[in-house]
Amino acid sequence: MKRDKSLDLVRCVACILIVVYHFFVEQKDISFGISTSNNSLGGLAVSLFFIISGAALYLSMSKGDNRFHAGTYIYKRFKAIYPAFWTAYIIAFLYRFFLTRQIDPSIPIHRIWLSITGMDGLFLYAAPNFYLVGDWFIGAIIITYMYYPLVKYLIDRFPKVMWAVVLVLFIVYVQTYFYQMELRHNPFSFVIEVVFGIYYAKYFIKEKRYNKTANIIVFIASVVVFVFLLLFYFDNENIRAYAMKIMGIALFLIVVQFKFIMNNAALNMSVCNISANSYYIFLVHHFIFAQLMMRFSNVVLSKVEYAALFMLYIILIIPFTLIVKVVSKKFINLIELIPKKINA
Repeated sequence: MKRDKSLDLVRCVACILIVVYHFFVEQKDISFGISTSNNSLGGLAVSLFFIISGAALYLSMSKGDNRFHAGTYIYKRFKAIYPAFWTAYIIAFLYRFFLTRQIDPSIPIHRIWLSITGMDGLFLYAAPNFYLVGDWFIGAIIITYMYYPLVKYLIDRFPKVMWAVVLVLFIVYVQTYFYQMELRHNPFSFVIEVVFGIYYAKYFIKEKRYNKTANIIVFIASVVVFVFLLLFYFDNENIRAYAMKIMGIALFLIVVQFKFIMNNAALNMSVCNISANSYYIFLVHHFIFAQLMMRFSNVVLSKVEYAALFMLYIILIIPFTLIVKVVSKKFINLIELIPKKINA
């Protein structure tokens, strides 16, 4: 199957949105349009990432005999998440230890297991732990990987009814939500995006059930819906939860229509590079931002100085992204040597 570069474009856009959002979200005195009426750049980026995850996993698992192999699935997901996460965490942990000269004694040491498993950011709301990198998203995507095979199986088996079933269950879930964890961080609240990504990969990429007229109609409708939800604010929290999902899907459908820009060699290379490194960028950018804010927290900056700080933020992201990428790749190579030595 020929690689569909529209997913690379969406991943690149999501990566840029999340990096920009996490820098400007705390700069309350800057009048940038960071938050929309019913969503934020960060919320939109997260929706895009979950849609891409649903689509990319579907295409990956649809290769070959299309049979589900649990061991292979777990091994691939492990390699995709943990080596880079652990590398970034160890670097951040040692840097924090160098600065503070201690490991926080107020946090029970057994909670380090939350960090080892990547669940520390997701469950930080419940009690303090040793969270440093990855935010809540890492835990959410790991849980998504756990339920994904079942969702894919049901969609392949009952494609005509599953979308309706998922929509109904999601509405019930939102209307009856009572957990302490924020709905927008709960992994199961992103089933909508994941399922949409599966259907997009199944019908628009794999089976190519579309034409130019349909593309134009979908694009115009998506723009209209996105702009409407951008301009009109809903007071009801549940309605905003639905609006966030619709905005994320609409933005996805808008962005994929611009995949023609990938025909330009320079743009194609830039987009693919950012897309390929998006996970590493995601892991390091928030920690770098936090360290910069510690340095500049009590400093009043002009807009020009904020721009300079933003440039420094981007410049620091690049080398640390490369470090995490290179070290984690070495880690993966070591892991892959184990079965070879056993079989030797």
